Amino acid sequence: FGGIRGSYFTIVTLAMGVICQQAAISWSSVTGGDSGLIGIPPIAFDLGGMHVELSQDLPSYIFVAAIVAVAVLVLWSISRGRWGTVLTAIQDNEVRAAALGHNAPLRLLVTFVLSAAIAGLAGALYVCMAGLVAPDLSGLLLSTEVIVWVAVGGRGTLLGPVLGAIAIQRAQQTISSFNPSLWPLLLGCVFVIIVFVLPDGILSIYARLKSLFKGRRHAR
Repeated sequence: FGGIRGSYFTIVTLAMGVICQQAAISWSSVTGGDSGLIGIPPIAFDLGGMHVELSQDLPSYIFVAAIVAVAVLVLWSISRGRWGTVLTAIQDNEVRAAALGHNAPLRLLVTFVLSAAIAGLAGALYVCMAGLVAPDLSGLLLSTEVIVWVAVGGRGTLLGPVLGAIAIQRAQQTISSFNPSLWPLLLGCVFVIIVFVLPDGILSIYARLKSLFKGRRHAR
């Protein structure tokens, strides 16, 4: 992946997900094949003399919310620090950033590994709370959903993808309850609409409204 950038990097990453999915289906002796693995025990631990098991709704939500808060705080501190500034410079002009002495490939690799670790942690939490894991979880549909989360929420923000994930997952649960086969089509339509109508995500609506009202005040 070292020399791959931009859209090609996204395509290769999605292709790797498809490869992992097919490998999991074929390696049925370990992964359970299409059916996956069922009966995975939930996360359980003792906290202050109280036994907490994440198979219950309220403890699960609190635990996941705490993990998300810590992850957002870590990413916020990175984006606001020197590392984030250098990454922005690499995004704007990688050649110029390298000329200034920054090791662009190494920084991109570390950033990719960090994002993969966060995604892996999220996947582990999901598996332990759902009690099952199947090859579909590494397939193209879920990978596409993650991209839509970012597109809906807004690139370049930390809160945007979180809001996008909540909105998309809520819509999926509602739509799949009466017609599961309709969801992939609607997901593609949502992505196309967001790209053309709100390329900066739903968080850009606030900025647009703010500038609109500000412009009206100046006009008066």
